[in-house]
Amino acid sequence: MSSPAEANARLTASASAVLLALLGIEVSTVLIGVKSHLTLHVMAGLIVVSPLMVKIASVSWRFIRYYRHDAEYRRKGPPAPVLRIFGPFLLIVTLVLFVSGITLLLAPSAFGGPRGVMYKIHDLSFYACMLLILVHLAGHARELRRLASRDWVRRTRAAVPGALIRQSIVLAALAAGLALALSLVGHVGTFQNNAPHSAATGHHTTATVTQGKSPVARGAPTLRRGQRHDSHACPGPPARAASIPVTSAMTNLTLRSLWSSSRSG
Repeated sequence: MSSPAEANARLTASASAVLLALLGIEVSTVLIGVKSHLTLHVMAGLIVVSPLMVKIASVSWRFIRYYRHDAEYRRKGPPAPVLRIFGPFLLIVTLVLFVSGITLLLAPSAFGGPRGVMYKIHDLSFYACMLLILVHLAGHARELRRLASRDWVRRTRAAVPGALIRQSIVLAALAAGLALALSLVGHVGTFQNNAPHSAATGHHTTATVTQGKSPVARGAPTLRRGQRHDSHACPGPPARAASIPVTSAMTNLTLRSLWSSSRSG
């Protein structure tokens, strides 16, 4: 079948195959430890951005042409109902995943730092995205297997005109993603430098009182969050215990003074 709908399906499948390979690298870095493979994790994630835009554009084009009653796209038919339900959620979660990841990379100290709100959003959206991708992949596995290589194999490439254009779009998207990754991967060092600082100040008790930003002497009690500092507050049990030796010394001194006065008298 030589039609615009078939050409669109081939472009979508080619972009999907590229995305699947890159997302496989992303998942691998999570499984073996992101901290020790953060540069690879960031590189793969940034390369994904451009092919992902191609995939979103091609799927959106099919969506628009179908609902504008284009005969070729109507003949091809819509995706399965389950995929049509999950599709918008997959799009939203994917955009949240990449926006939060790039925000963490470029502004690691914002939104609570590397372990703050943005990190939690990125973490949760990653697992939600992987779950939705599994559903999406299960529904499109047969179509992906049938179409992904059609534009790249000589005997099937000529069946649908425009194979060279579609190849160029996918390769240009990969080149743009690689250029984006190389231009931003240097921020990984900034992120790593902010991570220990954030952990020390945000997740552990420190010996610094935020009021007046003055350090507290070692061994002195620190103020808890929400607790008011009152310099006129009554001393607690440790203060009373410390006052006992002082009182005894004053009593001894008084008795000695009285004894000396009585002897002199």
